[in-house]
Amino acid sequence: MIMTGHEIERIRSMLTHMNISILSKPVRPPELRATLLELTKHFAREAG
Repeated sequence: MIMTGHEIERIRSMLTHMNISILSKPVRPPELRATLLELTKHFAREAG
């Protein structure tokens, strides 16, 4: 996961081929919570 306050579109275009969540600052708590939950589920599926 990447949190940035700068050039989000440039960063997003550079990482389109990767499965990386990008959040732009300021990050709202519900948005952060949802992203962390999704990442947790993703890694749990890979491990299990």
